[in-house]
Amino acid sequence: MKDQYLRTAISISAAASIAGISRETFRIHCLDTGLVAQDADGRVLLWSLAKHLGQAIDMDDVLLADSKREPERRSQRARDRMKAAAR
Repeated sequence: MKDQYLRTAISISAAASIAGISRETFRIHCLDTGLVAQDADGRVLLWSLAKHLGQAIDMDDVLLADSKREPERRSQRARDRMKAAAR
């Protein structure tokens, strides 16, 4: 039985972080070439990323990659608030 809470796909940003390269480099070298598969929503399939990297990816890796994006999210929210206040 499949665990309904287990992620099967992650964002391109998180996948690039796990791979240790920038989003754009990941897109060019992994996605555009078809080395790593995506689901219908454009998220990277974990099994495909693991196969490409040649190593297992556990949820700790995914959570760490996701948490590294928090400063970027915070600054984006601040920019959005400034734009809204300027209107």
